[in-house]
Formats: sequence, C-alpha cells, structure tokens
Amino acid sequence: LIPTANDYSYRFLPDSVDNFVAMVIQVKAASDAYVLLSSKPAEERLSKVYEIVLGGWRNSKSAIRKAKQGSNLAYVDSVGVLSKDEFRLFWVCWAHGRISVGKGDAVGQQEFMIYEDPTATSVRHVALSTGRESSGLWQMRGFKTLEDLAMISTDDSFRFLPDSLENFAAMILQVKTATDARILLSSKPSDDKTAQLYEIVLGG
Repeated sequence: LIPTANDYSYRFLPDSVDNFVAMVIQVKAASDAYVLLSSKPAEERLSKVYEIVLGGWRNSKSAIRKAKQGSNLAYVDSVGVLSKDEFRLFWVCWAHGRISVGKGDAVGQQEFMIYEDPTATSVRHVALSTGRESSGLWQMRGFKTLEDLAMISTDDSFRFLPDSLENFAAMILQVKTATDARILLSSKPSDDKTAQLYEIVLGG
C-alpha cells in the first residue's frame, strides 16, 4: 500500500513504465486523488507530464491536464467517484497519446474521461498524490502492455478498444468462441445511442 499525505506532493513509483501503456490502481480518499504520468522519474521543471485529477473540486469533477495545475484539457462531472471509506478501482491508459481513464479493472471499459494529444508526451514514470483536502491510500493492481490489451475476453456485452481507428481502414483479428462473435464498428468510443455503427456477426 502507498500512503499519500494531504499536501499535494507526488510519490514516484520506483520502477519505469517504459514497457507499459496502461495500469490498474485502487485508491481510498475523500477527494483530490492525483496521478502523474511523467517523462522523468522526479518532479523536474523540464519534465513533460500528464496530470490526472480524480474526484477534485470536493469529489465532484475529474480532469486531465498537461502540466501540474495546468489547464483542464478534459473536464467531466464525477460526483462521488472517490470514497474515504472504501477503495475505488480505476484504470489509466496512455497508448499512442490517447490519455483515457475508466472505472474498474478492465482497460477500455467504463471509460469516463479522454484526452487525445496531437503532440504526445512520452510516459516513462508514474507518481501519486492527494490534495490538501484529503490524504489517500493507494494500491497498484497491475500494468498492461499493448500485447495485453490486444488479448480481449468478452461476455454478452461489447468491449470497446482503447484506441481510435481513425487512421485505419482495415484490421486483422482472430477469435475463439463457440458461436455469435460480434464486431461493432462505431462512430463513438462507447455504447452511445447516438453513435452511427455497423454490427458484424460471425457464426450467429
């Protein structure tokens, strides 16, 4: 377990995340939990970073920034997303300059915040913090490579891939199932009723 004080000071994880593109964490805090994705292993003035705010503004909003206390590049309502009494589980993905955050431990699912960076920053280190209104307790639940994200298990609901396909016109995949494999080609990154889509059924 990793404790963080109510002083907005970052604790860097000891190991580099060079070979990874996502992580699963859980945190217990009343509000203001921060995740820093950094190009360097310490708080250096020239470090390029993404700052993710979970349950900021008294546990009412969450945000993604490209500097500590920088402008909010993504800013969403997230009332009650944190709890001081129980751990809450989140995933964070930074593949190909697409910074995305979701609830739970299935990367790509229950996504609630995204920032697409046209000039992506290299993510090599991770740090954790809590703000001045709350201390926190964190636990790392695992890191994911691109290969890990490419192996996807499904049940009876669609799982959206974490990366956009805007620059592609085709894909190759393999599947193992008894029946009813389905592929959804969608205009939006979640199961949105307003999305335009094609549904492909294999072995129905």
